[in-house]
Amino acid sequence: MAAPPPTPEPSPNLAEADVLAASGTSLEEPLHPLDAHAVRAPVPKTAGIWAIVLTEDEAKAEAVAERLRQLLSGRGRPLRIIVEPYKYESRAVRLKRALQGADLPLVLVTTAMEPWTEAHLNPLLKAIDHADHVLGRRRRSFLGRVVRWLACRPWAFLFAIPLRDVHSPCRLHRREALEVLPPQSSSRFLDVELLAKASFFVQLVDEEDVPPMPDAPGPAGFWGDFLEVFLHPVIRFESEPAPDPKPEPAPDSVPAEDPQGDDEGDNRPGSEDKEVRADVHQARPFEDHAP
Repeated sequence: MAAPPPTPEPSPNLAEADVLAASGTSLEEPLHPLDAHAVRAPVPKTAGIWAIVLTEDEAKAEAVAERLRQLLSGRGRPLRIIVEPYKYESRAVRLKRALQGADLPLVLVTTAMEPWTEAHLNPLLKAIDHADHVLGRRRRSFLGRVVRWLACRPWAFLFAIPLRDVHSPCRLHRREALEVLPPQSSSRFLDVELLAKASFFVQLVDEEDVPPMPDAPGPAGFWGDFLEVFLHPVIRFESEPAPDPKPEPAPDSVPAEDPQGDDEGDNRPGSEDKEVRADVHQARPFEDHAP
């Protein structure tokens, strides 16, 4: 009798296969937990982008948004662009408002003062396959790189931020990673704050070289925001307070007790209560007989 054919082993699901392929590990080799944490499933090439422009200049913000629309509209990706250029309003407030209703897997956030180019966008779209947050590291001269490295040392020491261009205006995020980072800062310190919270949640960040691009200075209050985040960090979104219950309508007012004595006799001075007087003068059994 012929032996039955061997039962095929179940194949890993698509997400696991993508992770293993991205890490260069064959299906037969188990992935170490630390290696598995450092691997992300590739983002589909047709993944939609929710773009947020925070540049504090209405004309320049509109120019940046229009250029992003031109760059992304022909790629077969769903696109939504939100422009929040209000310079007297907190960046954290504007970012939270712009994220309301976001339903696309990628979020592009920019504070650029000039329109993007393909050289700014393409490196971020490639790098997001293996990270949660990707920043464009702007090219600078040797001296500029040294100054920037020195300026970033405090953030690396205090917040474990491994990047060098923390104020880059070119940022791309996975939406599920960005949505767990509650923003606090009203100034451009928001750039540092979000990277610090991503480090706290052990999210993956990366940098890619891009051409130079000026970023908006943002509202005032940088060092005040630093102290607030350092001393009183918010790491979870606060639940919205429940609305006060509507007061119950008051019942119709009624008399405390039924009125009594409305039909009693006249009680004016000099008058007598006839009912009581009748009781007083009512004839008794023996009063009608002589002794």
